[in-house]
Amino acid sequence: MKSTPHTLLVEKVLWYDAGMTTLAITLRDEDGFFLEEAVKSGRYLTKSEAVAEAVSELRVREALRQERIADLHAQVMVGIKQADRGEFVKFSAREVITDARSQRRGNGPNLRTFPVGII
Repeated sequence: MKSTPHTLLVEKVLWYDAGMTTLAITLRDEDGFFLEEAVKSGRYLTKSEAVAEAVSELRVREALRQERIADLHAQVMVGIKQADRGEFVKFSAREVITDARSQRRGNGPNLRTFPVGII
């Protein structure tokens, strides 16, 4: 398969000592041009090397995303347990909006409207 700015055959990478997969991918023209420029610049020896690094970066980003989701889940569970124990403050949507606007103006949040443990 001939490489064009939008179709790329990912070659086996010799510098990586693991099992390899060869696949054809389709890129937007701008991404194909970017990839070609990355190789021309000398930063990467091959398009496959550049794609391998991009996939590696994607793995890191996805791992961080999963960590953030787990952290948010843990925080939600803390709030649910607090609510189950009756440790909460009633507030209205209007109060939340007013507090958010106040915080944007630099006045800080109205601490009375946030559930215990969130502040």
